[in-house]
Amino acid sequence: MADLGSNSKGKKQGGSYFRGNNNWRSNRWRGRGFQKGNGSKDNASNEEQDRRPRQRNHIDQHFPPVDCPYKGWKHYFPTEDFVPTSRTIQQIKWAIELFSHQEDMFDLSAVAEDGGFALDYQFLIENKYLSEVWPQFKADLIETPSTTLAVLSLAMYQLLVDKAKQNGYGETQEDLCEKSNLTVDVPFVRARLINYRKITPLRSLRAALYGKLVALSGTCVRASNTTPLCLVLAFQCRTCSGVLTYPQTDGKYESPPRCVLERDGLQCTGNSFDPLRSSPKNLIVEWQSIRIQENSSENLEIGRIPRAVDCELMQDLVGTCSPGEVVTLVGIVKAVNVKESDRGCKDSSMFTFYIEAVSIYNDDRGKKPEAETETLSETTSSCTGLLTFNMKDYHAIRKIHEEPNLFAFLVASLCPSIYGNTLVKAGLLLGLFGGNNSPISTARGPFCKRSDIHVLIVGDPGLGKSQMLHACSMVSPRGVFVCGNSTTNSGLTVTLTKDGKTNGNEYNLEAGALVLGDQGTCCIDEFDKMTGQHQALLEAMEQQSISLAKAGVVCTLPARTSILAAANPVGGHYNRAKTVSENIKLGPALLSRFDLVFLLLDRPDMAVDVLLTEHIMGLHAGKQPASSSMSSNSKKSLSVSISDGKETTLKARLCLIDDDADLLPAPLLRKYIAYAKEYVHPVLNEEAKKEINDFYLHLRMSQYSTDSTPITPRQLESLVRLSQARAKAELRTEVTGQDARDVIELVKTSFDDVFKNEFGSLDFSRSQNGSGMSSRNEGKRFIAFLQSYASRHDKTSFSLDELRTLAAQCNLGQTGNFKQFIETLNNQNYLLNKGGSIYKLVS
Repeated sequence: MADLGSNSKGKKQGGSYFRGNNNWRSNRWRGRGFQKGNGSKDNASNEEQDRRPRQRNHIDQHFPPVDCPYKGWKHYFPTEDFVPTSRTIQQIKWAIELFSHQEDMFDLSAVAEDGGFALDYQFLIENKYLSEVWPQFKADLIETPSTTLAVLSLAMYQLLVDKAKQNGYGETQEDLCEKSNLTVDVPFVRARLINYRKITPLRSLRAALYGKLVALSGTCVRASNTTPLCLVLAFQCRTCSGVLTYPQTDGKYESPPRCVLERDGLQCTGNSFDPLRSSPKNLIVEWQSIRIQENSSENLEIGRIPRAVDCELMQDLVGTCSPGEVVTLVGIVKAVNVKESDRGCKDSSMFTFYIEAVSIYNDDRGKKPEAETETLSETTSSCTGLLTFNMKDYHAIRKIHEEPNLFAFLVASLCPSIYGNTLVKAGLLLGLFGGNNSPISTARGPFCKRSDIHVLIVGDPGLGKSQMLHACSMVSPRGVFVCGNSTTNSGLTVTLTKDGKTNGNEYNLEAGALVLGDQGTCCIDEFDKMTGQHQALLEAMEQQSISLAKAGVVCTLPARTSILAAANPVGGHYNRAKTVSENIKLGPALLSRFDLVFLLLDRPDMAVDVLLTEHIMGLHAGKQPASSSMSSNSKKSLSVSISDGKETTLKARLCLIDDDADLLPAPLLRKYIAYAKEYVHPVLNEEAKKEINDFYLHLRMSQYSTDSTPITPRQLESLVRLSQARAKAELRTEVTGQDARDVIELVKTSFDDVFKNEFGSLDFSRSQNGSGMSSRNEGKRFIAFLQSYASRHDKTSFSLDELRTLAAQCNLGQTGNFKQFIETLNNQNYLLNKGGSIYKLVS
């Protein structure tokens, strides 16, 4: 790359290489600015050409006059002369000597096929031979990574050339290109540095790191299509018709300044060239650009958007990540000119950083290069995103596991500022742990089932629903928090953007909240305010993927995320006479996908109000928040009952936490959850299977006996996932009967909230998706009357006033708000809203 402060002279060369003009890459989407070329006669006057010093220039360096024993020298060092006594040559010899004694670490055939080879950073800096002959290797690798990695790459390429000669494979790529042969036996290879542990936060990416080696971790939020990139381009001189090649450094179009070929023993003085698009001497590789955004785990400053940086992938690194995946990237910091074409600026002194990738590790896919050695101190989870564990973390997890009442301790550590609501917190905690995501083996092969648990909290305002969701997003290994009233459909799923800076105006994919929360948690507040986006959640909540078909782009992105949502009822207060679907205006298809539905109601209770007041005052006074609402005497009696072997309820055991207990901080709880999600995969024992089976059959029998809510295999799978999460919370590999009974108690609590009517009694004839008992009968009677009226008068569309008149003729009973009654029938697909208060009867 040229000097950041330099301004090249000459006019801008327009056009595109593939359209036949010179500047084939001047309008790339990442904005390299106006590229300058001086390969045309119009770029400089004859007087300027006469004043140009006759010195060895860029083109002369590309064709070294000294015979070079390294066939790939022109490719790896295009701007450096071959000097046998230079330090670079000595370093290449050291690298060849090192690799020749470590051939067992490299499969030369695989290296030649992939175009890249993995080099362990720890192996290089700890190698005795390299530390003796090259003591400054570590500093050179970090300070001048381009040169150092080129030395290592050329050394490996030379070994491949020597092996090809020994095996009689023929000539190298360079020799074949010189003979205009398209067959390539020994391609150029690149060193891919791995196991470089010094992660640099994106906020620390400053000018001082320009040209140095860095490692970044973040989420891929954008990925461009794969495009060809020309590294070496052939030109034909217009004066002597000779053909020469010239390097295109960092993807910038550059033509030779003058011809260095000889004709009839005379030096050619031509300075005008035509690019040869089909020449076999051209070196073209695959190129892709991605955008890395800092993860929410990095301490973001309040009031600013997450930082992001563009990264360039080439050759074997192309296609290694997709939007929404967490990656760890090692690369070289470079800078490009900011394009300011709107202001008519031909050049600018403003620059922006980008990263030229050296290696990339996809944390979600778990892809590691073969040479990478996995150690205990840096084990990275494919489900935990950016989290790593050290020995201190393992000791802390072991100590947490030794807690006597572990599950209650974890529940109390989740959002301790919210008083009570232990069962709701327990459900949210199970949603954070999730079930088993390992494939299930069958006779037809393995298949994967949904392992994520979805939880919905519905209740009156001001009861702490949003705070609990915020706490869940903070302790989740990979959490995303969004608010429903400020979220669009594309912001939830995936966006297809058209970037005008890309050649051909190609489309890029940008990940939304559900894709960014892949293998994590997506917390959605104000769930009732996003009615237009509910349909986008149907596929993500069950199929765990997001499908896109737009502008000729058809693709599917993973969205394996647990959705924890909170909603406020219509009117500001929950009406027991209505069902959950009626209270929050949620469709039955989406509501049935939630494993647990909890209601938080503001009930007047003097004893609870006194304890709640003491809790809030204690928080403001700096005291330890109370973990439960149970008195000391009740805790003692309950502890005696448990010690005597008596079975107690989950709700009672969750209150057995001392008020002065040292609860887990959010970062430690986050690592505990990440460890459990990655390494614990419990299976059901016979007792747990029997408990779940009996409860499910009991629900099915209740459905047969009464006109109740439908019980499907979806509820059975939900019970299995919740039981696995209950065992996973205590790091157990077996789901016991007690785990199943705890989960059944949670599900029964959810049913109590859903099916309890306005009189406080359970009414299983109510459906959470439909309406209350009385209003449902009235609705069925009204629809039957409308069908009879429509058949007699051959009319299926009615206005709201007509429906009100027909309801009076039908002697419809008290239905409260008539318009709300009609909207309920619309949600149940009996009536179809055509707009403008016109409803169509669905036959």
